[in-house]
Amino acid sequence: MADRRVIQAAVFDLGGVVVDICVEATARYWAEAMQADLAEVLDPFMDDTRYQLMERGEMTMADYHAHMVRRLGGDLSFQDFVAGWNSLLRDPLPGVEGLLAELAAAVRLVALTNTNATHAARWRHTCQAELAHFERVFVSYEIGARKPEPACYRHVLDYLALPPERVAFIDDSPENVAAAEALGMRGIVAEGTDQIARRLAELGVPLNGDGGHSKCSG
Repeated sequence: MADRRVIQAAVFDLGGVVVDICVEATARYWAEAMQADLAEVLDPFMDDTRYQLMERGEMTMADYHAHMVRRLGGDLSFQDFVAGWNSLLRDPLPGVEGLLAELAAAVRLVALTNTNATHAARWRHTCQAELAHFERVFVSYEIGARKPEPACYRHVLDYLALPPERVAFIDDSPENVAAAEALGMRGIVAEGTDQIARRLAELGVPLNGDGGHSKCSG
């Protein structure tokens, strides 16, 4: 009989899938440090895309700090900037560690995340139990490409040495999932650990999911 488990590996995003994130928390921290209104910080922060250079390893945190201080037009120390930047990362999502433990026993498990060195140091410390289940964690700033750029997906597929149709890709961004599907992977837009487990089960992975997706508390 043919193996029903068509899926032999799963690639997980981290932010919004394994660890909760709240962009507003960063803007709020910076606004308080600058004694500015939240909107004066949140709107320019949300509209700015320079962080993507850090995620490709093309910009340092010091240069990003200088850029954002100019953009925000206020006084913000590097220490406060980094503290606020890291406040974006919240706690691991409910139930996700149990899901990862089950999944790691069933298929190969790796992560692929758009991130920077500062955030990576943070979540490697706060998500040790969750990260222990991954065979490998791929970070965009080391690859030199970020999702949804095809190069980062191909980098992971080359490592796994599996046909893309044997790989499930789980991310909370529909755009990132669509890019993975365009390369032949089986995409899941993450909406919580229960839903991820159900979708993986539909793909033939033997799991029983339990958990939920926490929202940014604001």
